[in-house]
Amino acid sequence: MLFQLALFLVCTSVLADMRPNPAIYRAALRTQTEKKQALSTTNTVVKVVQKAIVVTNEVQRQTTNTVNKTTNAPSQPVVVVNTSIKINGSSDFVRRVNEALALLLAKDTKGYELVVSNLKGITENKSRSSSNSYVKPQSAITYILPVDASNIFWLAAALVHEAKHVDLWRTGQVTSGTAGELVCIRRQIETMINIEGPKYFIDYLKSQDGTHWMNATE
Repeated sequence: MLFQLALFLVCTSVLADMRPNPAIYRAALRTQTEKKQALSTTNTVVKVVQKAIVVTNEVQRQTTNTVNKTTNAPSQPVVVVNTSIKINGSSDFVRRVNEALALLLAKDTKGYELVVSNLKGITENKSRSSSNSYVKPQSAITYILPVDASNIFWLAAALVHEAKHVDLWRTGQVTSGTAGELVCIRRQIETMINIEGPKYFIDYLKSQDGTHWMNATE
């Protein structure tokens, strides 16, 4: 009997030692819970990042499509065919002129025809003494300042403006002075509207009184 009691006590003691320590058990549970929470948070962050990447790619795709639709030209430099205009300048200038011509062809056909039928040359004017882009009607060559070529909308409308000067000269109309400038500015505004240029460009052109030629230098 005593032996059995002793055996029972020994087994009870062993089983008690085998039970998990409550403090250690609770700590282990906390660790597992924290791991699960951290994993859940990580998965959430990954999903958010993945969604952001998808949204960003979609925005970039839509932006590219919008630009291409606006210019009716691919993102790569375009070459406009069927024109006899000689373009002189840096590779960047030539590219911009071609893009401007493509924009005119897509959005303002009459403006495009005015340019290609009146201008024989488009030259980048890097002269530091020049204050404005200008055209020589007799030679039908226009000299464009780099600043005027920096925006495709402004450049496209500027080419139409200069081509209109040549058209006035060819048809025996007043091509210079305030009267001539006002006619060309009105055609420039028409083009800017047709090609859907920025409103501030249109407002600026409408505010011009045609006297800018008085202080212009070539």
